Amino acid sequence: MKSIVFSGCIMMASLMLAGCASDRSGVSDTRPMLTGTVNYRVRIALSPSAVMTVRLLDVTQKEAPAIVLGEKSISNPGNSPISFSLAYPFGGISPSRNYVIDARIELEGRLRFYAMEPYVVTPQNAADPHAVWLQLTGD
Repeated sequence: MKSIVFSGCIMMASLMLAGCASDRSGVSDTRPMLTGTVNYRVRIALSPSAVMTVRLLDVTQKEAPAIVLGEKSISNPGNSPISFSLAYPFGGISPSRNYVIDARIELEGRLRFYAMEPYVVTPQNAADPHAVWLQLTGD
C-alpha cells in the first residue's frame, strides 16, 4: 500500500514539474527598441572606414557621468540618412528620469560628426522614430 501512495506522489510531482517547464516559444524575449535616422547636412560621402555610434543615455544625475542604457556601432554606415535601431533594457524608459540619444561618426578613429543638441527620449516618444542631426567638427 505504501508503494502505491509513494508512486502516486512521484507521478503528481512529475506532472507539476512538467508544467513548470512549459515552452516559451510564444513569448518574445526581444528588448524594446529605439529607431530612427542619423542625418548630417554636409554633402559628403563617408569613407568605408567610418563608424557611427548611437547611444541611449540616462542623464538624470547632472554631476555624475551618463549611464549608457544601449549602444550600437555600425561600421561603414553609408551616407545620410543612416537608419538605426537600438535595443534598451525592459522598463528602461521611466517618467521620473531623463534620457537622450547621443550619436557620432568617427573616421579613422577621429571624431568627424557629433550631436550638438540633446535628443530627448520620454515614455511618450520612445516608440516613435527619432531623427538625430549631426554637426561636422571644426577640424
